[in-house]
Amino acid sequence: MTRAEPIRLPIGILLLLALLAALSACRQQTAETPTIAPAGTPTAATTTSAAPTPAPAADAWATVQARGRLVVGTSADYPPFAFYTEEFGLDGFDIALARALGEQLGVAVEFSDMAFDGLGGALQVGQIDAAIAAISVSESRAAVVDFSRVYFVSEDAALARTDSGILLRSIADLAPLRVGVQDGSVFQTWLQEVGVDAGVLSANNILAYTTTDQAIADLLAGRIDVVIADRLPLEVIAREQDTLAIIGRGLNAQQLAVALAKGSTLTAPINDALAALEADGTLAELAGRYLNLDAAELAPLPTPAPVAPEGT
Repeated sequence: MTRAEPIRLPIGILLLLALLAALSACRQQTAETPTIAPAGTPTAATTTSAAPTPAPAADAWATVQARGRLVVGTSADYPPFAFYTEEFGLDGFDIALARALGEQLGVAVEFSDMAFDGLGGALQVGQIDAAIAAISVSESRAAVVDFSRVYFVSEDAALARTDSGILLRSIADLAPLRVGVQDGSVFQTWLQEVGVDAGVLSANNILAYTTTDQAIADLLAGRIDVVIADRLPLEVIAREQDTLAIIGRGLNAQQLAVALAKGSTLTAPINDALAALEADGTLAELAGRYLNLDAAELAPLPTPAPVAPEGT
């Protein structure tokens, strides 16, 4: 046999090789299919385009009722809204709110922890029923998801090292600084639109992170100068890290709401549940327990816009 001659294998071996290849392809396809993690289990954010994903149910509320379980997407890297306890259980204002909503709706609640910027996609493909993760209402987001009535009005803040000498009075004060922000957050959009697009900030100085924790790590290491996020989570970090301090706030107030798939029939039941939780004092009680805010400190919630009758 010379090197140029083809190698001929017995037909039985060829059939065995074909079977092994088919099994390998099947195993690869199964591994690429995204799954929902059980409640209380942290998951790494993964993306895939190989495996098909289910479309949102035509009647999401009927599906949740039949299932007896509401699957809520969250991003548990944002205390006091969502975080893991020392016992590795999920807790926080948003987590407690989701559980209270489940009680109002008469269903159990299952959490799926994922990267914040993956929540919108998970809603669109039906991987989760709702997303509760300190999500600010914005026009750009409202174009791709539906929002419930507002359940909390929050305020922005900036965090820097205590020895930095930085004082933030306007967005122009950020011009010479390296600014960290969570990828996909409303604060990233704000910095882009009001800062970069307006020619006030350089795009090269805006660094987006998958989680706020990663931005804080770079802030502590001196790789960035400021982190922009919700005030309450940054205040928690400032209390835990005596080398960091709030150096500005109140430039970009936000309204937080539950996000749902566009056209979801879950929106109305969740709105009714939120109204009940506001009326019976549950929202105020949760704000006191998790956000250290009493009723007098809570910003008033906006009055929901009236819903137009069907057919108009």
